[in-house]
Amino acid sequence: PWARVREGRIESGIDPPLMRVDEGLIAIDGERLELIGCRGVLGGESAGTMQVPFTLGFSIDLLAAAEADLAWSQRQDAFDQVLQTAPFVLDLAIEDFGTVPVSATAGPEAIELPLVAARILEKLGARAWELGVELHVEREPVLGYRRDEPVPGAITQTGRLRLRNGEGAYFRFPYPLADVRGELRFAGDEVEIVELRGRGPTGADVAITGDLLLPRGDVAVDIRIRSEDLPIDEHLVAALESGPRRLVEELFAREAAARLDGLGLLDGEEGPFPFGGTVAVDLRIEQDLGKDAPLITTGTIAVDGNGVLLEAFNYPVVTGDGLIRLEDERIVLEPPGIPFTTPGGGLGVVSGSIDIPRRQDPETGSRSRGFEPHLSIRIPRDRPSAALLATIEPPAWIATPESCPRRWGDLVEATGSIGIEGVLRPDPDGGLD
Repeated sequence: PWARVREGRIESGIDPPLMRVDEGLIAIDGERLELIGCRGVLGGESAGTMQVPFTLGFSIDLLAAAEADLAWSQRQDAFDQVLQTAPFVLDLAIEDFGTVPVSATAGPEAIELPLVAARILEKLGARAWELGVELHVEREPVLGYRRDEPVPGAITQTGRLRLRNGEGAYFRFPYPLADVRGELRFAGDEVEIVELRGRGPTGADVAITGDLLLPRGDVAVDIRIRSEDLPIDEHLVAALESGPRRLVEELFAREAAARLDGLGLLDGEEGPFPFGGTVAVDLRIEQDLGKDAPLITTGTIAVDGNGVLLEAFNYPVVTGDGLIRLEDERIVLEPPGIPFTTPGGGLGVVSGSIDIPRRQDPETGSRSRGFEPHLSIRIPRDRPSAALLATIEPPAWIATPESCPRRWGDLVEATGSIGIEGVLRPDPDGGLD
C-alpha cells in the first residue's frame, strides 16, 4: 500500500501512483518476466503532488501460467492467478530528492510513498527533508494447493531510509531538530533507527537510536535520546513526559527567577546568575502497543554548573557535578547528592528522591502524576545575604509582598555565618512542606 504525505501528515487510502518509465529493459523467456534497469518518475499526476525519481528491478515467475491448462479465452484468469500467487522479487529505489516545496497559490505539495516510509516520516514529525528510500519486496513460492487453488507464499518487505537536512520533532519526544541526518531500516512492521542526529534550537547536538513497531493503527516505541549539552528551556520542558517535566519545573522555577531578578537579588558578586544552563541527558522512552499503554521515561540527567532555583525554596544556587536518575515512578538524586554553591559562598548538598506515582481518577478516568519529594538540603556554613533573607516568609506587617525581600534587607543586618538544614516533603493537603 501507498500513502500521500503532506506537511508531515499521512493522507492514506490512495491508489499506487503511476510510474513513467523513461528507460529500461523488459525480458521474458516463457518462465520469467523481468524488468531490468527501469528508471523514471512516479507520482505527480494528482494536483498538489510532486514527481519523484525512481529506479526499479522486478522479476516474476510465469511458469504457473505457462503450464496452466486453460483455454485462450481464459488467459486473463491465468494472468490474474499469476499476479496473486506467483513468487516475485521487486527492488524499488526512490532516489534522493529534496524538501517538498510550498506553492504560494496551492499550499504545500504532497509526496506519494510506500506506506511504511510514509508512516516513519509521520512518526518522526518530518516536515522537510532530503530523502532516499530503498524497498525490497518478495513473495515466497506457492505453499501448496487447496481445492486445486494455489496458496500463495508470504510477502516480506524490507528496506531503509536515508535522511539528510531534515526538520521535525519525534512524536514521543517532540524536541524540535534541524539538520537531521541518519538512517533507518525496516522489515515488515519493525523499524530500527540506526541513528538520527540533529541540532536543537540553540545548536545542541541530539542523537536518537532505537526501535519502532508500526502495525496498522498502532505503534510501540523503545528509543534512546542522548545529548551532552541540552539547554534547560521551554523546548525541553515541552518535550518531556509529565513526571520528568515536573522535576525540571521544580528545579528551575522561572517565575521565581524573574521575581528575584526584578528585585536585583538574582545576580551575585561574581557575575550573572547562570539560571538553567545545559545538561547531559541519556533517556530511554518506551511505550507498548495499545491506546492505554503508558509512556515510560527512564535514564539520567547530569548537571554541572547549572543555576537552580527551587520552586519551594527560592534560594539561587549553582550546582556542582551531580547525577539525577529517572525511574518510571521515582526520581533519585544519586548519592551522595548534588553539591551546590550559594550566593554567600557556602557549599551545600541536596539529596534524596522524588516519588512520581501514576494516578487515575476513578470517575473521569483521567491520568496524572503525583509529585512527592523527599529531599534533604544541607548547607553547613553560609554567609547571610539578601538572597537568603528573601527565602524567609515575611510577617504580615511588612508592607507589600513585592517589597518584602528588600524590607528584610532593610530591617535585618546579619553578619557572621549560618548553617542551614531542611527537608522538602509532601504535606497532608497535597502541597509541599
